[in-house]
Amino acid sequence: MNESATSCPCAAADRRLSTGKSLRTIFRPVDVAYPFRHALMILGLASLMLASCGERGGAPPASKPGAAPLRVQAYVVSSAMLNTALTVSGSIRAGEQTELHPEISGRIVALPLREGGSVRAGDLLVKLFDADLQAQKKKVQVQRDIAASTERRLRELLAVQGTTQQDLDMARLQTANADADLEILNAAIAKTEIRAPYAGVIGLCSLSLGAYVTPQTLITTIRDLGPTRVDFSVPEQYATAVRTAQTVTFTVAGSPEPCTAVITAFDAGIEPNNRARLVRARVTKSNAAVLPGGFAAVQVQRPRGAASLVIPTQALIPKAREKNVIVMDNGRARFVSVTTGARTATGVEILSGLHEGDTVLTTGLLFVKPNNVVTISSFTDFRP
Repeated sequence: MNESATSCPCAAADRRLSTGKSLRTIFRPVDVAYPFRHALMILGLASLMLASCGERGGAPPASKPGAAPLRVQAYVVSSAMLNTALTVSGSIRAGEQTELHPEISGRIVALPLREGGSVRAGDLLVKLFDADLQAQKKKVQVQRDIAASTERRLRELLAVQGTTQQDLDMARLQTANADADLEILNAAIAKTEIRAPYAGVIGLCSLSLGAYVTPQTLITTIRDLGPTRVDFSVPEQYATAVRTAQTVTFTVAGSPEPCTAVITAFDAGIEPNNRARLVRARVTKSNAAVLPGGFAAVQVQRPRGAASLVIPTQALIPKAREKNVIVMDNGRARFVSVTTGARTATGVEILSGLHEGDTVLTTGLLFVKPNNVVTISSFTDFRP
């Protein structure tokens, strides 16, 4: 075997050095700049590819020459009377409704009320135990009779100079004290009786004979037989649109038939919690489905003013700080900022920004860019 083949590389290098070869020829220098130049070339090609993709995918602000125009629907702005009916939520309430509680604590000894029945004003509904009060009343009544008899005798004696005026005054004081004690006991006995405050219908009662009640115990409720009421709130911006004697319509869940009511009163101010004004109306036309506590959808007609510019709601483009519409101007799209007024489910009143006869786009609003060429395929059928 050849000796040079079995020797190590270091020995071979030593032999080359011994023959006069330099280290530069043995260890050739490496071009360290080559990888950086290669990376720069790759980054440049990637940038060119991204730029070309962006030009193909992005839409220019204006249509390219020769590009097909966008086909959209439009509406010609005109003056109209906007239906300004305001729909709010309301609650049906009885004309008069009262929760009946006892004034004192005690045990029920009589319960003549009939659940769901009609009562007259003053009818006895509940009677509490009052035997102790009745006994005290009898005692005070006897004392009062004796005081009155003593006063009568002293008055006769005073006429013949048989007594003094001071004795007669003391007898009169005793009689007056007895009368006051009787009145106190009569008031206490009256508190053991719960009577109907007015004519109406009695609600349900969950108590029975022998039950012990306190002033916090609910006996039952009573509702009068008069016309019902509807309470509702109108938003702050429409607070001045309601007035007394104004007629409103409402519907309830149990019947599609509309009912009517007349506004009788409203709160003097705005509620700070919901920024609304509370209104109360008396029901004038009702049906069997209008029950106290029910929900009512109330429609309030706001006063009609002069005709104004109205556009369909789908033509409006809401933004954070303004509202825009797209106007067709010489075949191109132009974005215009507008000020809106009253609004319904289908139309919006325009206070400024448009003129009668302007053509606004109603479809394709997401695809149209400023200065795009557009063509009208049809006009939107809109009636305020």
